[in-house]
Amino acid sequence: MSGSITFTLIEDALTEAGEAVSGAVTTITGPIEVPQPAEVVDTAAVDVSDLIDDIADLPAPQAVADFIANLDDLNFARLEGLLDQLPPEYRGPDATGEVRTGLSDFLQIQVEVGAALSATARVVNTLGPDAIAMQVRGYDFAINEQYNDVESGFSAIKVLPADGGPMIFVIDGLEVGSIADTVAAVDLGGLQVRSAAFQAMIADAVEAQATLGRGVQFVGPSLGGAVAQVAAYEAAEALIAAGLPTAPGTVRLLTVDALGGRDAAEALNGGTLDPAVLNVINALNIRTEGDLISRIGSHVGETLSFQAVDANGSPIAVTAADAHVNVVSLLRTLPDPTLFNAGVRGAPEEVSGFALVANALGRGIADGYLAGGERDDPNALVPLQVPGEAALVNNNTLYRLDADSNGTLDLAVLTSQPVSQAIADLVL
Repeated sequence: MSGSITFTLIEDALTEAGEAVSGAVTTITGPIEVPQPAEVVDTAAVDVSDLIDDIADLPAPQAVADFIANLDDLNFARLEGLLDQLPPEYRGPDATGEVRTGLSDFLQIQVEVGAALSATARVVNTLGPDAIAMQVRGYDFAINEQYNDVESGFSAIKVLPADGGPMIFVIDGLEVGSIADTVAAVDLGGLQVRSAAFQAMIADAVEAQATLGRGVQFVGPSLGGAVAQVAAYEAAEALIAAGLPTAPGTVRLLTVDALGGRDAAEALNGGTLDPAVLNVINALNIRTEGDLISRIGSHVGETLSFQAVDANGSPIAVTAADAHVNVVSLLRTLPDPTLFNAGVRGAPEEVSGFALVANALGRGIADGYLAGGERDDPNALVPLQVPGEAALVNNNTLYRLDADSNGTLDLAVLTSQPVSQAIADLVL
């Protein structure tokens, strides 16, 4: 989309549409972003070890197959133990380390809103193409575009802030039960960044900067965070090639509990990353202490780690599963200056072995998956479970979410017309 838009507050849009509720409001409870492992054990999760066995002659010992299969259902409790069983050639850290960007300088409110934004792609894409606007932590956004690629599992949205900020691209994280997302995770995001939909997003980022001149930002949780790291680099590189302004911070990157994206970015760029391109990026990867996924691979940009907290803001110990994309804890932490300033900068200790496995096997597994023709069965995916409520307001559907249950709206998504009951059931 080119040019500026006229955007009204979601509340104003509802007032104009009328306030009569024509459907019942349904309230649910459930975990944020992904279900916990105990809730997905009995789902039709893909047996990725079978996939590996079908790819001819790959050096995939059973320990590697077991590791990848457990990644599929986010069974964090077993992953670390399985690492100890990897053969010697797959042991040891990736050793490439964190790569610095031109800036790592975000305002507290920018980090807070960015963390909340990380949950929006799944909700918007589930509601479908009629989703037209959203409000996140009090800030309004027009939804300009949705990107989806069935083969790679890549899913993202393009949103334009009403306050004049940069065009934002939110990339979805790993969807439990998705064979495409699992293969992409094993490939450290490589499968998705090679997709046509990803390339279309990068082209749109360049167009947005050429037309609006506000800069661009990439946001993503988990697997989506790794893809966002690659996207930030590719966008910065494309802006330089197009001769557009590229002051430090023109491209922003904010991820939540992200896989390392450095390996996939290097693979796209001949094995090295250009310091001049990195200088264009303002990057920060936030994580919750105890998360395992953000310790896999090395990252583009600095990392800021926060202790998980309870409803009173008191530090609590959490399992690796509970730490991963813990939006509830982050939305309690990030607005609080004391808790925010207690965040610790620096890369977490890298999980030994995984990046070596990914670099050795990831591309072959991804290519074998694409050649094999097997794709996700929508009925095998774990339904979206996000606490919230939805209401039909005349000819609109409004989805509301108060993630941390503090009485303040964290996310609202407005559609141009009612969504079907089948779609509504996916978000309720």
